[in-house]
Amino acid sequence: ATELLKNYERVALIDHGIGDMDAARAHAREMAEVFGLSYAEIPGSVGYVRRLVHGPWAGEDFVLVQPGSPTTSSPFLSLHTIALP
Repeated sequence: ATELLKNYERVALIDHGIGDMDAARAHAREMAEVFGLSYAEIPGSVGYVRRLVHGPWAGEDFVLVQPGSPTTSSPFLSLHTIALP
């Protein structure tokens, strides 16, 4: 596992407010400690996953590629990102 995680700097927990976040938080903190990584908690929601499953897929959150169509990395480079603490 150490080899697998050698390029990671942190364990980030996305707090989406569903389920047992205290247990998830404890597990994420333990993983960070075991592997010598920093711990970050990011506020989130289930909205993105809900849209991923049910749509709509228009807008800046998704890149639509038709089956069999070629694509390059450029559409993905313009997607928004979040800054981690």
